[in-house]
Amino acid sequence: MIAIQLNGTGSWLLFSLIAIGSPAYSGDPITPERPSGQRTADTAACRQNAVERAMAEGTDQMQRGDPERAVATIKRALAVDPRCGLAHQLLAQAYLQQGTYETLSEARAELRQAVALDPTLVWARFHLARLYLDVGAADKAHEQLNAAVDLHPDLPHVQSLLGEAERQLGHPRRSVERQKRALALDATFAPAKYYLGLAYLDLEDEVAALPQLEAAAASGLPIAELYLTLGSVHEDARRLDRARVLYERAVAVAADRPEAHMRLARVLTRQGHAVRALDALARALPDGRRLPTTQYYQRLEAMIQLERGRALQVLGQWNDAARAYHEAVSISPDLGEGHRSLAEALYRQGNFSRALEHAERAAALDHPVPSELMRQITARVRR
Repeated sequence: MIAIQLNGTGSWLLFSLIAIGSPAYSGDPITPERPSGQRTADTAACRQNAVERAMAEGTDQMQRGDPERAVATIKRALAVDPRCGLAHQLLAQAYLQQGTYETLSEARAELRQAVALDPTLVWARFHLARLYLDVGAADKAHEQLNAAVDLHPDLPHVQSLLGEAERQLGHPRRSVERQKRALALDATFAPAKYYLGLAYLDLEDEVAALPQLEAAAASGLPIAELYLTLGSVHEDARRLDRARVLYERAVAVAADRPEAHMRLARVLTRQGHAVRALDALARALPDGRRLPTTQYYQRLEAMIQLERGRALQVLGQWNDAARAYHEAVSISPDLGEGHRSLAEALYRQGNFSRALEHAERAAALDHPVPSELMRQITARVRR
């Protein structure tokens, strides 16, 4: 949990930081009182005793990790008067704390209602922007965050997320400036360092990006994408030991993310640990697990099969490797790496005509097989 103290007062707003793009959200319980003892939304609808009591009880239930009861409690407040924007915000936070895809649409609707009823609710705008970013609606997120910054320019969380919206809109230089503003407000604010690193990567300035990403990682920020991004930088530079550690941290943060297991397996195979790689891949796609039927997940499933083939190939199990490679290109026919690997496996099996077919397909996809192997395949087919 991260605690924010507004304007040097004793009123604490508590919320758990969740990565943009993460599939599940934790709760973000916010205490409903101002430093003066007044409610954060000073409206007649929210000042009614029954509404206040239900909001306080629901907030307490969220802080104790019981969002299901909190939903029922806060709905009781809204039954008294549905015009309380803060109650809609708290209900959205209870939905988010449940951490399921099913509750995200309910949370989004409640946050929209909260902002419509009380445009001064900064955290409603913040969480709504986060949900917009999660579905790629950076323009809508930008609109909410601009309004939030106008209301509270001294919050690094809002400044930083606005910078990330700028980056996703294709303005990495603006993002850099916004992250620097966030860090000027709080030099220890790790999410700003993460987003700053991403902005530098977009600017193709890896030298500037790396220390920011490493600092964010050192903070223990529970964002799997941070460790995947930083691990990829080290993997591309062939610093495989560091990449493996980072991918292991990604797995620890988000054990249900197949991509984290797949990347870990890829490094393990490159380091000669093929058996461990196969174990990691088994966790990426356990028997019976089905991934969503989107282009991203289809590609990911193909990459999992590709890495399984590579690990089996290291172990000398060419027949099983060929089956895995075939599965990869069946799932994703434009996977050039899969066709290249399948061509070699088929050559090893003595299936030269099919090897040539996949070698030619790999070349067309800019992943040609090694020239010597291509020569051997061609020579065998001509015999």
